Amino acid sequence: MALDDPLVTTSYFALLVSTVRGGRNDLAATWGLRLGAMPPYYLASLQNDPLPILETVADWLLDQGRVNEAVELCEAIAALAPLRDGPSAPAVGRALARLGSAYRDAGRQPQARATLQQALVSLGPAPGGQSAALAVRILTDLAFLARDQGNIAQAEAAYGAAHKLLTTSDTGQDPKAWAFLLAEERSFLTTEGRLDDALAVAEQAIIQIIAHSTDAKPDPALLLAAQRDLAESQLATDKIDQAESTLKDALQGLQSLPQNDALRPRILALQAAVLARLGRADAAATLQTALLAPGKDDQPDLVAVIESAVLARGLGDTATTVQLLTMAINSLPPEHPMLAYLRAGRAAPDPATTLIVNCAGRTRSIIGTQSLINAGITNRVVALRNGTIGWTLAKQELEHGANRRGEVGAFAGAEANARDVAYRAGVRHLGREE
Repeated sequence: MALDDPLVTTSYFALLVSTVRGGRNDLAATWGLRLGAMPPYYLASLQNDPLPILETVADWLLDQGRVNEAVELCEAIAALAPLRDGPSAPAVGRALARLGSAYRDAGRQPQARATLQQALVSLGPAPGGQSAALAVRILTDLAFLARDQGNIAQAEAAYGAAHKLLTTSDTGQDPKAWAFLLAEERSFLTTEGRLDDALAVAEQAIIQIIAHSTDAKPDPALLLAAQRDLAESQLATDKIDQAESTLKDALQGLQSLPQNDALRPRILALQAAVLARLGRADAAATLQTALLAPGKDDQPDLVAVIESAVLARGLGDTATTVQLLTMAINSLPPEHPMLAYLRAGRAAPDPATTLIVNCAGRTRSIIGTQSLINAGITNRVVALRNGTIGWTLAKQELEHGANRRGEVGAFAGAEANARDVAYRAGVRHLGREE
C-alpha cells in the first residue's frame, strides 16, 4: 500500500482524532503533520471535515514555538480549505490568515505580507460577523509587519482600517475585539516612544471593554489585562498616582481569578514599581511577593515580568536600595551590576578568580558581564542565568535585608579601557551648558 493511499489518509485522520481526544498533543502533532503531507484531494474526500482538528494542531505547534512545522501544516490547511469548502468560504480566509501569521513568526516577512493581504481580500470589501473579527486580526498583523519594516505610516493606516471596521460592523460589539486591537496599538505606540498616545489608547481600551460588556460587567481577565496595560502607560508617563489607583482596582479584580493566574505576578510587579516611585518602604516586600506568586506561565516568563518591572521606569534607579534589600545571594556583595567597573579590582584581585555577575533576572547581569569583557579584564567573567529569581526557583536560599557594599577598586587598565570602549561605541560627552 502506497503512503499516499486514501486508506492511509483515513488511518492518519483516525489516529489524529484519537490522540487529540486523549489530550496527547505531541502525538497529535505527529499525526497532524503526516496527514497534512497527504495530497489535498485525499484530505478533501474524507467523510469528516479535517480542517478544524488540523487548525487546532497548527495553533498548538505555533504556541510551542515549532514554527517551521506549523508553517508546513498551515500550508496544507490553506491548500485544503478551498477544495473542501469552496474558494470564497470563510475557512479560506481563516486558513490564509493563520498561514500569514506562521510565515511572520518564521521570519518570512514578504510571504507573510502577501498571504495576509490575500486573506484580507478573500473576506470581501465589507466583512461582518466572524469575518470582521478575523479582518481586524489580519490588519493588526499587517501593522506589525509594517512597523517591523519601519513603515510607520503604513502601520498607522492598518490600525486606522481596523478601527473603522470595528465601528461599522457588528464585531464592534465584542469587547474582546476592542481589547485585542487597542492592546496591539498601545504596544506599537509605546515602541515608537509616543507614550502619551499610548496612554490615551490604554484609557480607551478600558472604556470600550466596559461599554461593550453585558450590563457593563466585563470579563475579569479581559479587564485586568487592560488595567495592567493602563498602569504601565501611566508609569511610563510619570502619572504615578493614577497608576496606583489603577492597580488598586486591579488588585481587587485579582480576587476573582485563580491564584495561579498569569496576570497575578505582573500586577504585583507593577505595584512594586509604583510603590518604589512613591518612596514606600513596602515596595521591596511587594516585589518579593510578585516573585513568589504562582503563575501558570512558568518560570522564564516570570523572570521577564519581574525584570521588566525592575527596569522599566519603576524600580530602575532604586535597585541598590529596594531590589538588593529584597534579595541577594548569600556571600556575594550585593551590588548593582552597572558598578562592575568600580568593584572588580577589589572583588577579584587574583586574575585566576572567576567573577559572577548577577541581577534580578538577566538583562543587567549580561550588560555588566559584557562591560567587563569589553574593558579587557583578564578574569573569567560569567553572568548568572536568571539571577536571583532563578536562584529562588532553584530552591536556593537568598539573603534579605543586605546592606553591605564591596570596596571601590577598578582592575588594572580599567579606566583607559573604558574610555577606549566609549570611543569605539561613539559615546558623546556633554558639558554642563548642554
